[in-house]
Amino acid sequence: MRKRKSIAIALIAAMTIGIAGCSERGTASEMVVTDSKGRRDTPVRDAPGTIFESYIAEYSFKEVVNKYELIADVTIVEWLGETDEGYTFFEAKVNRVLKGEDTEKIEMIQSGNSKATVSGFPLLKNGDRFLLFSSASNAENKEFKGKYWIQVYTFFDIVENEEEIYLISRYSWFDDDLVKNDNIKKITGEKRTSINETHRTHDPILAQKYNDERIVFDYNDVITAILDVDRGGRGE
Repeated sequence: MRKRKSIAIALIAAMTIGIAGCSERGTASEMVVTDSKGRRDTPVRDAPGTIFESYIAEYSFKEVVNKYELIADVTIVEWLGETDEGYTFFEAKVNRVLKGEDTEKIEMIQSGNSKATVSGFPLLKNGDRFLLFSSASNAENKEFKGKYWIQVYTFFDIVENEEEIYLISRYSWFDDDLVKNDNIKKITGEKRTSINETHRTHDPILAQKYNDERIVFDYNDVITAILDVDRGGRGE
């Protein structure tokens, strides 16, 4: 296991030891917005307060695949509310399960709320599609138990560009592992620029956080590597 400076979730210990003292989620009704389908969407994505960087453990690609019980291609479909303590809840559609039990939808938790968000990582919104690496919370509090934490440090946006699917690394412990993997195609040049621009158009708020082009990988190549590790291979 390696270590380096990375974005950390506030109160990250809550992921494993439980969150017994949190109040029930609220709806922030004075700010509620809906999408074109009438579903509640995130009212404030880039809050005035900031959750700052810290030092956390870093895992390799193989360690991450083995560590989490669910790896899936998911899409946010509705904002469910937030707590005053700094957590936001979402419902997500599960497009494809790569590891774990098959399911059509899950509830997820993101660190941050309408008052404070993780530095450089605004709250998600309806329609956001990404690769989830997570495990169900074992917290005693009913608001958290069985729900999946959105892990900042293994986050890959999923982007469709010219009928092809790609992964864009937002924050990841194991970018270097994927870059060094000869079986995973790295997108470069004008194509990489085009894919990044497609995602910036989808998410103007996130685009303000990134002035440079992010690393882009072929979606199917990464999926193949994940499945290989889960079957006991090396993902190479």
